Amino acid sequence: MNMRNYTGALNRIRYRLLFHRRLLDVCRQSNSFSKDSRDSIQRIYAINLDRKPKRWSQVSNKLKRIKSRSDTSLFELSRRFSAIDARYLDEKIDSKMLCPYFTLADQLQVEPNPLIQIDESSKAYKIKMTPQEIAIALSHIELWKKIASDNIPYTLILEDDVYFERGFANNLDAAWTDIINKSSQPFTFDILFLSFQEVGIKPKTRIHEDGLVHKPNCGIWQASGYVLSKVGAQKLLNMLPAYGPVDLWLNLQFDKLDVYLINKPIIEQRVDVPSTNSYSIMPVLSQIGVSTPI
Repeated sequence: MNMRNYTGALNRIRYRLLFHRRLLDVCRQSNSFSKDSRDSIQRIYAINLDRKPKRWSQVSNKLKRIKSRSDTSLFELSRRFSAIDARYLDEKIDSKMLCPYFTLADQLQVEPNPLIQIDESSKAYKIKMTPQEIAIALSHIELWKKIASDNIPYTLILEDDVYFERGFANNLDAAWTDIINKSSQPFTFDILFLSFQEVGIKPKTRIHEDGLVHKPNCGIWQASGYVLSKVGAQKLLNMLPAYGPVDLWLNLQFDKLDVYLINKPIIEQRVDVPSTNSYSIMPVLSQIGVSTPI
């Protein structure tokens, strides 16, 4: 539930420069992807609304530009996953899968605010998810089911409004090797976030321990680009029902999961693509006098 946005002419220019800079990327092969190696990412799913075919086309074009260890394009490893559409959402939600409410205290656990305390009042303050948040959460959950049932060790999950940063292949390969070195045998983890915004931390001021990946030490927003293991998918399903926006709920499960973040995001959300999401927390924070970035 990242509410950060780029506004103003200078920021729009900055975004266009960053977005098109990826075209200068020399390395177009990532050894972290492979068709058959068990220590690699063997599948890519892009969550895409049926009424947004252009987004799937844009994601496909990005994937065709990068080769895997098997010398085939990442597009060959990719599959389109039909997203649940908020426009046609059935009001009857399976309570075993998702509770469409969360509390203000849940929000504050991920993004603390000095003006609001986590107390009995915030724990009792229920917030209803928007239809868009419900649809996004259910889409991710359905994909977790698919990943848990398949015999594929690691899968990259993408939302359809992302792009790869310059250096994506090299940076992912270096991070993947770092995780292998950090992991006990056999090599395994639950989630590796490649796209995220750490709460209260600007990218240029991000400082972490040695290495190319780290454990989350604060809240993060976004679930638009992450690697999920088969083991991790089953763990998430065992923790259901989820409650609240999917990125918020994932944060609240970190202490039960083996989670890594790459030190610098290598997948970003496009700001030139109109968002189809709607945030339930925004009017709540406005009502209690907390300003939010827009």
